[in-house]
Amino acid sequence: MPYGQFDRIEQVADAFTIKVTRTSFIDLLPVAIDKYFLARMGRALLNDVNFVNEYAIRQHIITPMLDIVADNYEELEVWSEVSFNVNSKLKLEGKPDYLIAPYADNGGVATPPLCIIAAKETEWK
Repeated sequence: MPYGQFDRIEQVADAFTIKVTRTSFIDLLPVAIDKYFLARMGRALLNDVNFVNEYAIRQHIITPMLDIVADNYEELEVWSEVSFNVNSKLKLEGKPDYLIAPYADNGGVATPPLCIIAAKETEWK
């Protein structure tokens, strides 16, 4: 999914003079998921009404999963549909589906956040 004027990571790396390194950057930690959530998500995944459009998928499938991550890490918050403007001059700006980050001192999103953008089937073709 494009973000701002960029379609590929290579374009962002060139514009911002970033060296791309593909490696694991986080440690794997256990995440506690209670049985009630697993049962509820199991039902949600089988319910066609939760997949009728992007909003339904985000509300019933994606957001609850991200909330589990945030619940396990007190310092993280799930931010939905907030502007994330990295550099207006270079047109790296937009509104991703989700940002995962702690609060900044001013109450906004701390940087760097984890940015999550859902790919749509029409963009795969």
